[in-house]
Amino acid sequence: MMLNYRFEIFLNEEQKSTLHSWINLCRQQYNSALLDKQRAYQKNEKSPTKSDISTLLTQSKKRHPHLKKVPSQPLQETLDRLQKIQ
Repeated sequence: MMLNYRFEIFLNEEQKSTLHSWINLCRQQYNSALLDKQRAYQKNEKSPTKSDISTLLTQSKKRHPHLKKVPSQPLQETLDRLQKIQ
């Protein structure tokens, strides 16, 4: 199963900065969702569903407006990857 793709792209400085910030925000979102998932599992002894985690993304965007700078697809992809590591 292939989880990653590799592309070679040539970016200017502004694009590099934007992509770097998006990657950091996706990483932070992944780590936050992982922590939420671990806490839910310890509390209920069952793993939250994808729907539950997607709800957390919506709540996170309300609490942290800087997440709105990132397109929704990369943030959703981070949650999909989180579901695959069960």
